[in-house]
Amino acid sequence: MLMSRNAEADVFAMAASPLLEPMAEALFELDPAPDPRSHPAALMMALGGVSAYKSARVWDSMLWGQGLWERIRCSSAQAERLLPVRRPTLSEVDKMYRRNKEIGDLLVDPLLEQSLPLFRRGGLLVPRQWDFQDISRENTIRADGTTLRHRASLTKKEVARRIKEGIPVSAHAWVQDEVKTKKEGKRLHGIPVELVMVDSGVPYLGGVLTLRAHRERQETLAARHDLKRVIRAAGGAVEAVSYDGLLKGVDVEELLLLGVMPIVPLHQPGPGQQHVPIPEAALGDKSRAHFGIIKTVTHDFNSCVHELWGVDGVIRTVRPGQNVTWDSPVCRVEEIESRRTEDGKTPYVWVIVPCKKSTFRVALDVRERREGHPKSSILNVFRVYPESEPMYQRIKGWRSPVEGMFSAMKGRVAENDLSPRLKISRLQLDLIGYAFLYNTVMWDVHISQFTSVGSQQYTEIGRAADKRRAA
Repeated sequence: MLMSRNAEADVFAMAASPLLEPMAEALFELDPAPDPRSHPAALMMALGGVSAYKSARVWDSMLWGQGLWERIRCSSAQAERLLPVRRPTLSEVDKMYRRNKEIGDLLVDPLLEQSLPLFRRGGLLVPRQWDFQDISRENTIRADGTTLRHRASLTKKEVARRIKEGIPVSAHAWVQDEVKTKKEGKRLHGIPVELVMVDSGVPYLGGVLTLRAHRERQETLAARHDLKRVIRAAGGAVEAVSYDGLLKGVDVEELLLLGVMPIVPLHQPGPGQQHVPIPEAALGDKSRAHFGIIKTVTHDFNSCVHELWGVDGVIRTVRPGQNVTWDSPVCRVEEIESRRTEDGKTPYVWVIVPCKKSTFRVALDVRERREGHPKSSILNVFRVYPESEPMYQRIKGWRSPVEGMFSAMKGRVAENDLSPRLKISRLQLDLIGYAFLYNTVMWDVHISQFTSVGSQQYTEIGRAADKRRAA
């Protein structure tokens, strides 16, 4: 969506954005010794403008010519927002970064806190009745990760090798922090980035809740941290989480106990691991399925005994002593119940166990451990919504904004042609600027859907927000 918009239109939208002043206030509070000539709102505009024009050099030249900054000031004045006469410069942004190199990381929380009220006004992440049977798009967040690496970058090791061998190295060569991370079993070199966002309903456009460059070796470690932080900040508005990374059973359990349904797959076991072969007719992305026993239950009516096994997230039943297969009878999930316990609310999953004489119901506590495996959660082999369920496929289809976000971001943030180094901390500041732009454009597009005079409503909303803050 950003790719089809005019960069100048995005810059004018940022000048009227309800996010501008709250983010500027956070910037001012985090800067240890701000330059009295620098206006924090102008610095936020400078950060977002780099992403709007896809180049720091082009954005800098636009600010110094063609009267663009004066037109931006006139536009923002219509929303009763005053910007300084002195235009911002990217050198001021770099000076701010040098004063506090962690400022990009510290701005992640204000981005989340200030974006949530904005999304709620747009009908996204509005608290409602807890109901796993009717999960809505507007209350489902999506996590994903990628790895950014500038195509012309050098690693520190490469620079050291060239110096040692007497090979000249330019003073402005791209020297990149290198983090080794894994994705789909491959070891990647670059800076991993984790994103959590909500689908706005506009194709390829969503609301960014958190966007963080991290140093963990595994993407999923950052995803677990960010998901839980966003869920708690949303105050009961998140109903479900969609994530295609590898979450352990204990992570799925914790999300359920937070009142959120995790829509996450069970990944294919490795060649040396025990598995159940998947028939050719059912083949999808996997040819082997995880399996493991959950518990043994007894039918009270006729005292027959059944073993419940998890096979690729689906519960199947066999008689004791029989081998479980892909074609073993399926135990259908009938109901997800929330019971009040000493620890709060605990989800219980009611499943229907097929029997030759009559079916019967069994309740599974999501905190249970597998029979014979006291350290292994039942959620290591079972999913409330496995990949074969329509709900899983429906929610998985809401991932297009994330893919569009990463596709656009890779062509913008990592191409900052004025930065001689791609440090993780400096990249994080660029990511904040990009998220600020992205959420502004999402809001701009979102409100224009409801009225033909979207810009007028946009101005009125910004003016009302300014008055509330002033009061």
